[in-house]
Amino acid sequence: MLATLKEHKPAMHDAAIRIAAAWDTPERKAVLETEFAGMEKISVDYAVMEKAKEVMVLQTPYKWDDVGSWQALERLHPQDADGN
Repeated sequence: MLATLKEHKPAMHDAAIRIAAAWDTPERKAVLETEFAGMEKISVDYAVMEKAKEVMVLQTPYKWDDVGSWQALERLHPQDADGN
């Protein structure tokens, strides 16, 4: 996954590597905030998975919903009487 990210989104890859390198250090919060703020706003699906050459799909015994929208969230937690 990292190799595909590096190939197609090198700036995002480099930022992720800098975040990982700082993760267990006192600089983690500052590095995370700086790097994440500068990263392209794109999902892993578009940045990596659609370009990956080797992808495996597994059938699972559970339901999956990619909660990427308010409609998806409502499928999991219907609105209450107040519309929340």
